[in-house]
Amino acid sequence: MASWLVPLFALVMSGAFLVESFSLKRMPGADPAGPALYPRIVIAGTILVALAILAQILWQARGRLATLVWPVRSGTDPAVEPGIVVRVAIAMALTLIYPVAIQKIGFVLATFAVTVALMRLFDRRIGIGIGLAAAVSLSLHFFFAELLGARIVPGEWIDPMRALGV
Repeated sequence: MASWLVPLFALVMSGAFLVESFSLKRMPGADPAGPALYPRIVIAGTILVALAILAQILWQARGRLATLVWPVRSGTDPAVEPGIVVRVAIAMALTLIYPVAIQKIGFVLATFAVTVALMRLFDRRIGIGIGLAAAVSLSLHFFFAELLGARIVPGEWIDPMRALGV
């Protein structure tokens, strides 16, 4: 089963984000920990969870490491649901597109779109997906912009929060 693929992808992405976090510039008079503290905390958590999942997979597969191969076609592994590899690949692509979308269309709209896409990808009803996406994107914006005072970069093409006067 290809269950090792998602945690491995998480490790690779976390490594890339960790390297990128060192390029964040510290502003004079700002928080002494700098702007990279929160991303590094999230990255550390992601790395720990990914390593724990990989360790669990390897522990369960000890003695039969041949089961850790990618299923070439559906039907080669009865534990792999047909189409799940495609869904996981699309979810991974969304994680790569999301940061670019934040820069182009703003945090709220990008978070909304990615959340709806992920909900539909894993067979959730569209109404629930739209409601959850609206709640997640607006609450995250409120948490970071209002409560933490973080500057949310507006989108280059469109910024829905500016249009709403927020």
